[in-house]
Amino acid sequence: MKRLLIFLLGSILLTGCTTTISNTVHHSIKNTPESKTPKKIIVLPANVVVSELTASGVTEEVPDWSEQGKRFVEKYVDEVVRGRPDVIMAELPEFNPAEQEKIDQHVALYDLVSGNALMLRNQEAWNNIREKEGYTLGDGLSFLCEKTDAELVLIVVGRDFISSGGRKTTTFFAAALGVYIPLGRSLLHAGVVDLKTGNILWMNTSVSETESLNQEEDAKDMVAKVFSEYMEDKQ
Repeated sequence: MKRLLIFLLGSILLTGCTTTISNTVHHSIKNTPESKTPKKIIVLPANVVVSELTASGVTEEVPDWSEQGKRFVEKYVDEVVRGRPDVIMAELPEFNPAEQEKIDQHVALYDLVSGNALMLRNQEAWNNIREKEGYTLGDGLSFLCEKTDAELVLIVVGRDFISSGGRKTTTFFAAALGVYIPLGRSLLHAGVVDLKTGNILWMNTSVSETESLNQEEDAKDMVAKVFSEYMEDKQ
């Protein structure tokens, strides 16, 4: 988990404060009218980690902040998804330990794939792969289709790095010397996966250097930005 947090922090620090910056639609559903028909979808619990970023650049999760951020993100994701005419929400069932482990593994895989998509979004070779082949998680979550009758699964991942007081002070004095030290930023990924094929049909990312997922209005705004281009090809 620490290695993944470091990777995600790097991807955030390499971006600006732009939002909805990596909206991606799988080639198999582009320009197909049937992709707009209502689909039954299961929404997994949001995976949200809120950490403090120290003056030395070390990140450490703050569990209370993470729990609060998770609660806010899930609240507004639920509102957005339930309000869409092209979505039918499936009830989230209980999972046995083996099923939950498989889900956790695929959420972690999605986290890695979406992070790579964010970091490499301007690389021509990577974009060619995305356009011709698309992203996939494999068919490891196909059991959810049998368990819920859902066609799709929505995965939401949030990562928030909040600067400590020491980090802010260090940044201030460094700026006076002409040295740039980035402050913390927050990131919210959302992706829809086809349960039969494992293809990531849509994903989008919101990144902010001024908002935090453990602040309710900020979380609401970031969720709205992520879903503003749901299943829409803006390329």
